[in-house]
Amino acid sequence: MVNVAYSVVIPNLHSPRIGEVLEALGRQEGVDGEYEILVVGRDRYDLVRRQEAKDGRIRFLESERNLNAAEARNRGIKAAQG
Repeated sequence: MVNVAYSVVIPNLHSPRIGEVLEALGRQEGVDGEYEILVVGRDRYDLVRRQEAKDGRIRFLESERNLNAAEARNRGIKAAQG
């Protein structure tokens, strides 16, 4: 397993733009150290799962209910490895 230097936690509730956000994060240059991207919440469009399949740095922490932003961030922080 790669040592994760830091984690990016993104709360998501069915955003139709989350795929674009994840693609943009994946193209970042000049980043020191390995990082992970944790998306927490729900995704009716399966955009997060598609990006997760393409990029091993992305993890989707799907919730069974709608979480508010604070709940989603806290869940992501608990799961973060960086």
